[in-house]
Amino acid sequence: LLASRTPRLPTSPSPSPSPSPSRPHPTTTPSHPPDICWLALLVQPEEQDLSETDATLLSWLRGKLSFGGPSPEGKSHGTSASGNIEKLSATSTPIPDQERRLEVAVKAVRAGDGGSSELRGTSAVVLYVPTPKAGETPEAFCRSVQARLSLPLAPSPRVPLLVLCSIKMEEDHLVHWLSLRMALSSLPQASTISEVLCQTLLLPNREDCPATPQQQLCLGLQWLAERSPSQPLLTHTPLREYVERGLLEHYVPLVAADSEARQKAGLPAPAPLPLVGLYNSVLEHLAHSATRPDLCDLSWPVADFAAKDFSRTGHPPLHWNTPGYLNVTQSHIAALRLPEPQGGQTTGEEEWSRLCTHCLSYVARIELPHRDRQMDRQATVTLLSRIKALLHHYAKECADHMTGHVTNLGIPWDQVILACVEHMLGHMSSDQWVSCLHGNELKFTIPGVWLHAQAETSVSLAAMATRTTGSKRRRRHSRHRSDPSPYYPHP
Repeated sequence: LLASRTPRLPTSPSPSPSPSPSRPHPTTTPSHPPDICWLALLVQPEEQDLSETDATLLSWLRGKLSFGGPSPEGKSHGTSASGNIEKLSATSTPIPDQERRLEVAVKAVRAGDGGSSELRGTSAVVLYVPTPKAGETPEAFCRSVQARLSLPLAPSPRVPLLVLCSIKMEEDHLVHWLSLRMALSSLPQASTISEVLCQTLLLPNREDCPATPQQQLCLGLQWLAERSPSQPLLTHTPLREYVERGLLEHYVPLVAADSEARQKAGLPAPAPLPLVGLYNSVLEHLAHSATRPDLCDLSWPVADFAAKDFSRTGHPPLHWNTPGYLNVTQSHIAALRLPEPQGGQTTGEEEWSRLCTHCLSYVARIELPHRDRQMDRQATVTLLSRIKALLHHYAKECADHMTGHVTNLGIPWDQVILACVEHMLGHMSSDQWVSCLHGNELKFTIPGVWLHAQAETSVSLAAMATRTTGSKRRRRHSRHRSDPSPYYPHP
């Protein structure tokens, strides 16, 4: 039932731009759909609150939910560090005709537990409610039951609750039963519980028991499986590849189209200020997408089945959405920002040497993502040498095609900025991975500085087209006046 309900990721990763040949990238998604994990919590009362009948039913219930035997990889059952969580079972079974597994875990917990990390990935909650004590009022009984639901569950996703009661259907307990149902009916409006089902669980020798306990339990578990939330579909990408893909999607196409249009019209390359503004805006968008606050609310994956090698299970490590891990990811992306160009806009009217000096002074201000000062100095020297070679090659090409009028085009800032970005990405030493919700990407908003630059480009292109049209008309008019052949026939 769980395998048929859970949505599946595409079996092959979506097409993406080819990575840089200098460093091959691992796959961003596993070669098969992720395994299906299902964790149920059995919330049990304290032993001193149990009657002999309740103790028998609870022991039988624990035995049924311990169907798995030993947990995977030889881990034995036992209590957690807090002493309030006990692993009853953990099984891993291959799903027929699918390249993945169904992993089910059941844990017994009591109220007041603080080990929230051990409850990550909870899909369903089973609450066992014992018979009311002698003289206990319905109000006190409801408060004691609700107190046992004070579990440190994450706000997302909300999970169904199955309440199993051993309350006798007699007048002395009927009020307790109805009061409990009314109290629990308000849970979905103000908690992490999505739905509530109250069901009696009675011994088979009772005259008022319409079915065996096993039938009652099976119906309740089927109800839980049908209403359990689907596990989040996540894509996992190395940090460097994540940044490269974002730039190839949001930065490179805009710059390439603008540069091509300006080149065809004989205009200078784009100015450095809008280029740097667009690049830094893309980085800010990528950082926000990778560390968005709602990722911290996701209770995933199940701790018992989490693995460092996500390519095998399709699930990220446990700390993938902790504030500390997301802050590190954000700091790595922020380290790739470029400084804002200083001084006035350089134009092609200046001498070529002055333009090159201005360009190299800007490149020298770029702080590469290194913590070691010696490595940072060496990397800066390497980057400056690369930019010098780029400018020399550009000047040579312009001199060959335009008879030495290099200053008419100015510095190729689009190529300079791209070379700086490639150099910085090549020196990233982070092993961070970025996990994002599949199909829930944020929309990138183009910054105003780039929109303003594009508007100036459009105005320049329109003015250039107007001048070209006027020049053609003047040449055509001059040709008509100097050539009498259209007006006088040949002899």
